[in-house]
Amino acid sequence: SDDRSDIVLYTEHKHKAERVKPLDKELLAAETWLCLLQRSELFKFVWDEQGPHPGLATLDKAQRAWRLLHDELCKSTITFSRLEAVAHRLGRSQQLQLLLSTAPGGGKEGGWTTVKVNDAELSQLQARLKQWLHLKAVRDSLPKITSSLQFLTGFIQRP
Repeated sequence: SDDRSDIVLYTEHKHKAERVKPLDKELLAAETWLCLLQRSELFKFVWDEQGPHPGLATLDKAQRAWRLLHDELCKSTITFSRLEAVAHRLGRSQQLQLLLSTAPGGGKEGGWTTVKVNDAELSQLQARLKQWLHLKAVRDSLPKITSSLQFLTGFIQRP
């Protein structure tokens, strides 16, 4: 009877395998690249922004959004609203390292490769991020500062 149950299990498994579509070649090509990013909170956020349907279309959109984020950060063209969305995820140098190493080589045109992170570029980006976050904090504080200054004008004597 054990032999018979093995045959039934094999037959069930074989029928299920016939119904499963093979993975797309592009998805297989991106496997190593995706494995590097699987624990990245920042990449997961970018991926989730692309919509609820996993698959090759989402991978393509996520890779383009990942590269765009990289380019905006490196060229200092990121907007405050985008910075607000990603800032707390960018605070760790590991996230920046992953972005710098994977974004340039992602996609078909990049061959799903990674690049070596230049320590000087990483330090420069970390410093720029710190400046942006400081500027954002100042911008967010402006209403309170303005309110305090308006309140204090009543105590200032004019000649």
